[in-house]
Amino acid sequence: MAEEDLEAKKLRLEIQKLSRPWYWQPEYLTIAVPIALAALALFIALISGFFDYERRSLKLEKSTLENEIESVRLEYRREKQKLDDIRRKETIGQVRAEMTEQVRQDFRDGRLDVEHLDESYWSRFFKEYERRLAERLRAGGLEAGD
Repeated sequence: MAEEDLEAKKLRLEIQKLSRPWYWQPEYLTIAVPIALAALALFIALISGFFDYERRSLKLEKSTLENEIESVRLEYRREKQKLDDIRRKETIGQVRAEMTEQVRQDFRDGRLDVEHLDESYWSRFFKEYERRLAERLRAGGLEAGD
């Protein structure tokens, strides 16, 4: 008899379960409740302006990074200009030293004496100096500059 009572009780419970509306079925609720909670969270995030705050925060961060990039570029240009100036001065010094040594060698070899130091000599000398200097600066990737 106990077995029949248990069987009857089981049937009543199954009938009670089936008589409930479909939306109160546990299988449906395990799917619907998380979806409803996610939709509610999205709605609250939209209303509270969470996404607007994030968007503003990202725009501010982007702007800050762009400013930093521009600052680094400007610093790079300054440092490159300093390096170019140093290289230019070194090149000028080297060409001056070469030309001075050439004049000394001309004096030592007797190709040049004080009597021949006229305007035409210095004109040729400075043209040669300018030519060598321009050639060396171009070879070094520099412009004549100041």
